[in-house]
Amino acid sequence: MVWLKQIIEDGRYVKFKLNLDIIEKNLAEKNTNGTVEASKALIESVCKTISGDLGLKIDTAWNLPKVVSETLKITPFVKNMEKDDIDRTKAICGCILTIASKIAEFRNDYGFMSHGRDVEEAKKCDEVISRLVYFSTDIICSFLIEIHTNFSTLKDLKRVDYEKYKEFNEWFDDENGDVIIGALKFSASQTLYNNDISAYIEALNDYFD
Repeated sequence: MVWLKQIIEDGRYVKFKLNLDIIEKNLAEKNTNGTVEASKALIESVCKTISGDLGLKIDTAWNLPKVVSETLKITPFVKNMEKDDIDRTKAICGCILTIASKIAEFRNDYGFMSHGRDVEEAKKCDEVISRLVYFSTDIICSFLIEIHTNFSTLKDLKRVDYEKYKEFNEWFDDENGDVIIGALKFSASQTLYNNDISAYIEALNDYFD
């Protein structure tokens, strides 16, 4: 997953490296069923993370295509595109939904970890299919993260990464001083972030405006 590795090399998405390591371990060991199952789980994790940033709660009853579809709907990726590019990108998104649907079907047929199947009797996924799922997952996850990071603005977000805004945090702390509670001293920006994320994001918007 070359594209995804580049994206998650540092920053908040580095947490997905654990998922990626599991997928690639299964792939290297030719555990085709495990590759399919872990790939499907990674797509869900990426969607839930992006949706959480944008304030959408993923329903546990939704299947994978629905999860991907709702995530794409809420991501404001068409705002700065030319009309032709919007139409083409939407068409590609339709293909992504089809791919996600087929990955879910493969997982339903070959996944055994979450289904609790007898591993001796479970069907084994073809190695070529597992690699297809692997590379398709790279495209889906990378595309979703890219459109989120490039087109979602502060005004779209319902949660943000505190560490990403060091310049603002330092300015806010200088402007407001420390928060003193008894003998304890806390950073004003960290206190606001921990106790009222909406107010923190609003202050961020005002700062950058």
